[in-house]
Parts: sequence; C-alpha cells; structure tokens
Amino acid sequence: MEKRKVFSIPKGGFKGQKLIELVQLSSSFEGEVYIEKDNKIINAKSILGVLSLLMPSKTGMFMISVQGKDAEYTIQQITTIIEKQMTTRSNLPLWGSGWY
Repeated sequence: MEKRKVFSIPKGGFKGQKLIELVQLSSSFEGEVYIEKDNKIINAKSILGVLSLLMPSKTGMFMISVQGKDAEYTIQQITTIIEKQMTTRSNLPLWGSGWY
C-alpha cells in the first residue's frame, strides 16, 4: 500500500530537532518513506538527506510518500510530528544561554 501527503513548510522553516525526530520516526517503520521537494527525492530515513533538503527551506511545499503495510499509520505519525513543529518551540538550549 502507498500513501502520500503534501505538507507546507512552517513559517521560519524547520528546526533541526524536529527533522531529527522525523528521521527517527521514519527509521522505526519497516516500509519505505520518501520526501520529495523541488524535484528531488530523498529517503526519509537518511539524516543527511532530510537535513540537506528541508533545513535550509523557509517556505514551500513538500510531499511524503510511504510504501508498506503500515503506510496509513506511518503517515499519521509523521503528520503529528510535523504539526507539532508548527505549535511548539524547541526545548534545546540556545548558544549563549549559559548551558555550556
């Protein structure tokens, strides 16, 4: 089974922590998970691929394709992570905040 969903990049772009969560989640599924943006397709289980494709983007759309028996569940979980990006702030400390 294959499922696809189109997402918009949140205002200001993605935070690195959320992209890492996306890769970790994608890697936990048996099926194939791909991200397509600007005619480029990468494996969503690749941290370097995801960071290089989505981290520099401040606007735009991208599509996630999932292939496998748990495709519906995978898309639901990915949607949850992406929607959290739009409503929560990172809890990682920033440089200069005195944590080092």
